[in-house]
Amino acid sequence: MTVRRLARIRIATIIVLAIGLLQPSAASAAVGSPASSAGQWPLPVLADLSVTKVGTPDSVHENSDLTYQINVTNAGPDAATAVTLADTVPSGTTFVSFTQISGPAFTLTLPNVGSTGLITATAATFPVGTAAFRLIVHVTAKAGATITNAATVTAATADPNTSNNKATATNAVVASADLSVTKCDAPDPVVAGENITYTIGAANAGPNDAQNVWITDAIPANTTFVSFTQTSGPAFTLTTPMVGGTGSVTANRSTFAAGASATFTLVVKVNANTPDGTVISNTVTISSDTCEVNPDNNSATATTHVKAPTPTADLSVTKTGSPDPVQAGSNITYTIVVANAGPNDAQNVTLSDAVPANTTFVSFTQTAGPVFVLTAPPPGGTGAVTATATSFANGASATFQLVVNVNLGTQDGTIISNTATVSSSTGDSNAGNNSATVNTGVGGFGT
Repeated sequence: MTVRRLARIRIATIIVLAIGLLQPSAASAAVGSPASSAGQWPLPVLADLSVTKVGTPDSVHENSDLTYQINVTNAGPDAATAVTLADTVPSGTTFVSFTQISGPAFTLTLPNVGSTGLITATAATFPVGTAAFRLIVHVTAKAGATITNAATVTAATADPNTSNNKATATNAVVASADLSVTKCDAPDPVVAGENITYTIGAANAGPNDAQNVWITDAIPANTTFVSFTQTSGPAFTLTTPMVGGTGSVTANRSTFAAGASATFTLVVKVNANTPDGTVISNTVTISSDTCEVNPDNNSATATTHVKAPTPTADLSVTKTGSPDPVQAGSNITYTIVVANAGPNDAQNVTLSDAVPANTTFVSFTQTAGPVFVLTAPPPGGTGAVTATATSFANGASATFQLVVNVNLGTQDGTIISNTATVSSSTGDSNAGNNSATVNTGVGGFGT
């Protein structure tokens, strides 16, 4: 009985002591975190911090920028104190900038631009919510490398879940090339019916070789294809439409080395009926299977203004004289034919013929063709005869007869030379047939 009583006393004492230890005093409830209700222990201070990170573009090329979006979140339930976000500039890059774009203000510590090192963002207190940051680095790694970057967040406040306190982004460095194309045209303006010559330049500024390169140029409206040739650079395979056709020309090469360039010449013919003032626009493009550094220089356009052709008319004159030989005191009769072979009407046409030496004027008449206005010296005089027309149609012809009298006393053997010429204010495509001369011998001496 005594043993059992002692055991009960000891158990009761332990229970009383335990209850006394667990029950908080009024003083202890007033210090630290608030209790959930009167007479209970205070809850612990907790802040669930997390960080996420995304790098763009996913595949980056050498000598370009890589941008990271970093979000730091406090999911609570309490504010975090002495918070630090840390991120080291990754290998294969140099620092460009680090900025906070939203959330409560953090104090930023940065390396120098163009260098490497640790980046930090600190806050004495970080309430429940999110802060966003942007880190930009410049890629120096070569194609084939992988850039890995990690950001971590820590605080003095207890964190119930530390597994989300670190985030890593991985980006591949891919081959890239800065292809460019240029184009110039000549002549500008161009006459309808004539050719335009385009000079096309293609180049690869690197940093890597470009694979499966294509240059494409569509024959512009109001023109037809004449020729497409390569004039310099590594050989491309050319495709063209038929001469006189339309469509596109292309130039293809499997590998276009970094630093290489090539030049091409495209010739097109402007349709003859293209209206005056028409603008012919022609664009060339270059592309490849390799990542493009700067797409803004992958096309080039040349614009050419069309002007109507300057009107031309191929005027000609022919002349015959009889008799040959002629006796002194007798007449020579010249038959003069003026013609217009076009392609346009001739304006302000003048036929002129000087009465030759050793003769005097008898008569000058028109015998066929559209009417000309005739002028002549008086009979027995000298000087020149003329025939003029304001307009002389394409395909027209006119015939005239000039009679002169050989002076008495003109010695036998004298050569009487007579030349007729035709001119106009319209351009002449063949000035070589604009005059004609007849030589006549006097006496028994013909030409």
